[in-house]
Amino acid sequence: MGVRSSFIAAALLLSASSVVLAQQTTAPQLPTRPGQTLTVDMRDAKNNLVGTVQVRPTAHGTLFTANLMNLQPGGHGFHIHERGVCDPPDFKSAGGHFNPNQGEHGFDHRGKYHAGDLPNVYVTAQGTAMVEFHTDRLTVLPAQTVAQTGAGMSGQQTAGQGDAGTQESMEPYSLLGPNGTAIVIHANPDDYSDVNSAGPRIACGVIKPPS
Repeated sequence: MGVRSSFIAAALLLSASSVVLAQQTTAPQLPTRPGQTLTVDMRDAKNNLVGTVQVRPTAHGTLFTANLMNLQPGGHGFHIHERGVCDPPDFKSAGGHFNPNQGEHGFDHRGKYHAGDLPNVYVTAQGTAMVEFHTDRLTVLPAQTVAQTGAGMSGQQTAGQGDAGTQESMEPYSLLGPNGTAIVIHANPDDYSDVNSAGPRIACGVIKPPS
């Protein structure tokens, strides 16, 4: 191989290495720490504290740990709603279910279901409940971080759209989008099919970043 050919080959190799290096240095990386555990105060229609829900990021999703009190015994729907606003007494300010994937309500649907759908809470005769739920569909990483890393995007419904949802995005969905989100407890258990089966909203708590 002549001097000219050797020079061209070396230049091509250097160019290819630079492209690979650029891709490696610009590829988005998830934070090494999954984020902080958030504590959500749950309050009833009279603004009385009825417990807390810890929202803990893990390496494989998000863990919800509910420690509840002073609730009516029996089953209660437990959902994430689309806006971080909990105005008593009916908590309708929280909007519909968190539904960035434009799914149908309930685990019984064969297709996509709301990202905010979670299992029912069952309260004891003493009015207390301690439960844990895990989901890999939700994250408490800030929406901007999630979007930049490509790990998913936060989706918020347009006001007035109910549970249908209006924005398609990728999992996991950030609970800390521009409108925030809320945890809502309902009067009745969810039948995992009919969106109205859980009945009125009896408690609500805003999910927000640590101050």
